[in-house]
Amino acid sequence: MLLFGSKLIDTPVLSLQTGGPIGKTRQPIIDPTKLKIEAYYLYGPMLNKAEANTLRMDEVRELSQIGMIIDSIDDLIDVNDVVRLKKVADLNFKLIGHKVVTKKGKKLGTVTDYTVDAGSFIVQQIIVHKPLMHSFNDPELTIHRSQIIEIDDYKIVVKDETTKVHAAAAVTADMPNFANPFRKEQPVVAEPASTKAAKQS
Repeated sequence: MLLFGSKLIDTPVLSLQTGGPIGKTRQPIIDPTKLKIEAYYLYGPMLNKAEANTLRMDEVRELSQIGMIIDSIDDLIDVNDVVRLKKVADLNFKLIGHKVVTKKGKKLGTVTDYTVDAGSFIVQQIIVHKPLMHSFNDPELTIHRSQIIEIDDYKIVVKDETTKVHAAAAVTADMPNFANPFRKEQPVVAEPASTKAAKQS
């Protein structure tokens, strides 16, 4: 299932240990070499330690309409404590706002959103807003990750034969509705013996 990356900003993060929310997602840490969300910075009143406010996507048990569900607030880390994650964070890569050009140098526009696979958090498509002079009939392009050739600090280079698809047709706007572990099970009421006997007779 695909979700817009913008829908994952300000998503509640809930802990099974505390039985409620511990914060919300702020900025994603995206690895440009894999086009994958590795983690999110979080914010919230329970996160009084500024350094332990990073949630790795490996710690997310479920993603549903109520938010991202993790085991415990202890799963949050300081980004500086994980060498590989720190290297990615230090790149300060922001997908939104990146310019998109073809291999031949034609300017296609700027990334305004992207779609993410809800299971792997891998970016599947980028949503590109075309320049005003070229956007009257079709203001947006949806470009699949397979069309991307190169990414640097300033631009994303895609194949010249990029397929143009409308963004709304390729993505689910809502969060997946998985089982909610916070929902209390309804108690099973035992049937009186007299009722059972009456049914059997």
